[in-house]
Amino acid sequence: MNDTVNGVAERVHSLLKSGEGKEQIVRFNQLVARVESKIPTLRGLRKKLHRRAGVHLYINASGAQNATDGRGVRMSVRVHGCECGTVKVDSDKKRTFAPSNRCLFERYDYDKVRGLEWEDPAVARFIKACVDAIDSNEVKTGRPEASVESDLIFRMKSGSGGSWRLQQPVCLAGMPLQVPLPITASRPEPRLGDGHIDVLARLGRGGKGLRVYEVKAPGARVEKVLNQAVAYLVALKFLLTQDDAVARRAWWRLLEFSKQPNHMPRLEAFAYVADNPENRSRLAKACRKLAPANRENIFVDAMFY
Repeated sequence: MNDTVNGVAERVHSLLKSGEGKEQIVRFNQLVARVESKIPTLRGLRKKLHRRAGVHLYINASGAQNATDGRGVRMSVRVHGCECGTVKVDSDKKRTFAPSNRCLFERYDYDKVRGLEWEDPAVARFIKACVDAIDSNEVKTGRPEASVESDLIFRMKSGSGGSWRLQQPVCLAGMPLQVPLPITASRPEPRLGDGHIDVLARLGRGGKGLRVYEVKAPGARVEKVLNQAVAYLVALKFLLTQDDAVARRAWWRLLEFSKQPNHMPRLEAFAYVADNPENRSRLAKACRKLAPANRENIFVDAMFY
């Protein structure tokens, strides 16, 4: 099997150019157009919530497309990447909290915070209890990869020095966005489906480059992680350069570009994996396999935590 960048790209292009692939692209173009049109509404609703320490607010594309000033929108409240609740925000300044993951957080006055206002001190205490429970390993979320993703986003947003200062996660109205794609690469070979990029970052001053991060939890197999990152980036590039000019512009705006750039930005596919000798050796070998044939001009590398 051809595991160069070209080989991965050929398999992704074959999927997207198939009859079913073209139907998928139409569906995702429509989704992105609806989401892009809601960005001003989402920004207004997001401003109604003050930030809490240790908390990230998330929204997915499916939820964002239905946001209206009248109905508002529901946002995911996550601690260490784990959802502990949702908050519904509407135009009447109502901000209603509902707890999530009863099996993990029931012991922390779970039922008492349902339906309370976001500003209620009881909500703040519940969220802090969830943070403390995960910090102390009193609660194990079963999703260590989500915690790694959350830490990666925090590093970028906090600009904690070095290369972190020159990259920012792609966000939707200030909330981290897992960019939806019409392929999934979670198995050894890409296939059509409802996929998403773990973390997409804008690079450099002015955010002119794009980097796809494929994130793996400690102990996860990493042999194909770079192939996955390349597959998602190839699919994204395909959508950003498609013939449909209206759809193309919506995709660029979703990535926080004010307009389509005159030249394709620098494209990078990165693995983000635990730092140990075995992972470093496997990722170095994967880079050597991918690099020899690379018409897509995708820079491939890894970062370690």
